[in-house]
Amino acid sequence: DAAERYGNPYNLTGVYNAAGYAFMLAEQPDSALLYLNKARSLAQTHGYLPMLVQAKQYLSEIYSSIGNYLQAHHYSRSRHYLRDTIFDMEKQKELLAMDRKYKVAQKQNELDQQQLSLELKDKEIRRKNVLVASAGIFALLAVVVIFLLYKLMKNKSRLAAREMERVKLQRDKHMMKALMEGEE
Repeated sequence: DAAERYGNPYNLTGVYNAAGYAFMLAEQPDSALLYLNKARSLAQTHGYLPMLVQAKQYLSEIYSSIGNYLQAHHYSRSRHYLRDTIFDMEKQKELLAMDRKYKVAQKQNELDQQQLSLELKDKEIRRKNVLVASAGIFALLAVVVIFLLYKLMKNKSRLAAREMERVKLQRDKHMMKALMEGEE
């Protein structure tokens, strides 16, 4: 009793199962039943399902060996049902784990798609910025070229006006000279 109160119930269940099995092998069914019923009780109380399956298997074997086939059948059926329940629970856990993995992968895929979308948008914005900057530079170059052409044309027109003035002055000089020579 003290071991039950102060011991680790999981370990104690294992010890009771082992002791019951040892008494079963030693063909001492009364002692085996005592320890296996303690193991069964602790396993049920604490939910140690694999140990409960083991205790029920040994109980079925002992009851069969002493000719109590009704109890042997009861523990055998109970053990099979419990084993199937454990199997179903394990499969359910596996399904839940697979479902979680699927959902995590799906979320990761969504995040990857969003990241890709953001990267594409960022790339498009950079491309548009390059186009705007290029257009601005082109417009600035066009203004500079137009300004230079304007200055060049203004200088040509000023040179042409000076040339015309020089030609007019020469002509006037020739005329004056001719008039002066004609007066003489």
